[in-house]
Amino acid sequence: MDWRSDSWENAVTGLGTLRDKLQAHTPRMRNQLSDTALEALHTEDDICARIVEQLPADALREGFSVAIKSDQVADTTTVGKDIDKVLAGLGAEAALREAWVWGRLYGFGAVFLGVDDGRTPDDPLDLEAVVRLTHLTVFRRTQLQQNTYYGDLSAPNYGKVETYRVTNLGVPHGSTAKPISAAASTLVIHESRLLAFRGVLTSRYGAQAACFWDDSILQRVFQAVQASSSSWMGAAHLMTDASQGVLKIANLMQLMTAAGEEKLRARIKFLDICRSVARAILLDERESFERIATPFSGIPELLDRFMMRVASAAQMPVTVLFGRSPAGMNATGESDIRTWYDQVAAERGKRLTPAIDKLVRVVMATDKGPTNGKQLDGFEVCYPPLWQPTAKERAETFKTTADALSTLVTSKIILPEEAGIKLAKGGDFDELDVEAREAALLYELERGEQEPDELGADPTAAGLDPQLPTGDQPASASALNGAQVQSLIEVVRAVASGELPREAAIAIIMRGFLVTPEDAADLLSSVHVKSASTAAPPPPPRPSAT
Repeated sequence: MDWRSDSWENAVTGLGTLRDKLQAHTPRMRNQLSDTALEALHTEDDICARIVEQLPADALREGFSVAIKSDQVADTTTVGKDIDKVLAGLGAEAALREAWVWGRLYGFGAVFLGVDDGRTPDDPLDLEAVVRLTHLTVFRRTQLQQNTYYGDLSAPNYGKVETYRVTNLGVPHGSTAKPISAAASTLVIHESRLLAFRGVLTSRYGAQAACFWDDSILQRVFQAVQASSSSWMGAAHLMTDASQGVLKIANLMQLMTAAGEEKLRARIKFLDICRSVARAILLDERESFERIATPFSGIPELLDRFMMRVASAAQMPVTVLFGRSPAGMNATGESDIRTWYDQVAAERGKRLTPAIDKLVRVVMATDKGPTNGKQLDGFEVCYPPLWQPTAKERAETFKTTADALSTLVTSKIILPEEAGIKLAKGGDFDELDVEAREAALLYELERGEQEPDELGADPTAAGLDPQLPTGDQPASASALNGAQVQSLIEVVRAVASGELPREAAIAIIMRGFLVTPEDAADLLSSVHVKSASTAAPPPPPRPSAT
């Protein structure tokens, strides 16, 4: 045994010397959990099953969608929905969840892409030659065997698995199909045709011990789960002896001789008969009977510590892993849930999103798919929020947003149309007419010679034709909003009262409402300017200072 020579030592107390018992603690590699043990833990132990399944279940609880962000197609929304329909028809969500579960349990799980690209499954996938994608098949590690590896040291995949051999299809009992044995198997699959989900990060030494597969997530937590399960079983056994009856009999040792054994049996039998018939215990003057309760103080706290130890090993909150309500004053568990959701989102981005990206590209490559074989340069996998607010929280958020937008409008930082578009596009006010407000916003911005901001007023959505001059725009694009109508009325009143010359009013209407000089003059053609006699008298002259 190698002893440490770079730490503290105390010759008097023995700390750090050969007398120190802690110096005998050495790390060692535990035995690898067999496939049978992993299967039993997943099937029979509810905590182990939750450790394996909870993260993939939460990651795909609300599903996912594909958002197209490319100018290669005109209607990006329709293309994204078409891709979602194709994935739903293939059962992609269920297949990805199952493969991820097997990856966490066995160290490897994969989804085989049933692609028709004119090649055999052991050849690399050719996206340029994909005709159709017909099915998705889930494999777990126990059904695959690593066949060949990449051997080119200059390649990025050096040392990784190149092909897998299918060894066991695991057909049901009574099926006419025969399971494929390892010796007779000829089905080889290239890794590019698989969406792989690996287990926990495993060193080369550990992977070599497991035939170069990654470890199961249960390998690390097994010791903590074992200790916790033993403690719960011990507590259950204590419950069976919660109250132990003690009978004191005079001269018991003498009665236990061969001659008195029958008398002792008869006495105990008579005692049981009395308890069951009269609910009373008949004792001699030198006999006594009492019940001694088993102490349970400290056991609940001890079980809680074991629960925390398992949750720490599994990297899951106690509220999620054990379903326990938050403990303590004013505890809601919100912090634990939000932390867990952050972890789920991180794992989803690292493991699930790359698999979906690859699957979407294969769907795009199909010649009769949503994009007719065209690989779009921009798309994104979108997930609904894991944290779903309550109706009260949504109402409070809407009120806060509306108050903030109202303040910005009152302060003339943004226009009312901008506030309406923000509410509508944020999903808080779906009944708003976004197109009408975008058209009004466009006129307001053009009148003020401003550039459209991130709220995005679209001239085509407003009914304007960018190829036509302002005066030749279609009539549907010339509708005025309430503020514009009121402004036009004020201009007409100013002309009628003689406060504003007609020529100046025509110039204002042309610039502010984007109309031709003829249209502006036509708007003022029926306006009669007040005569000098009806006009208000001029103010009296100011007296001169003498």
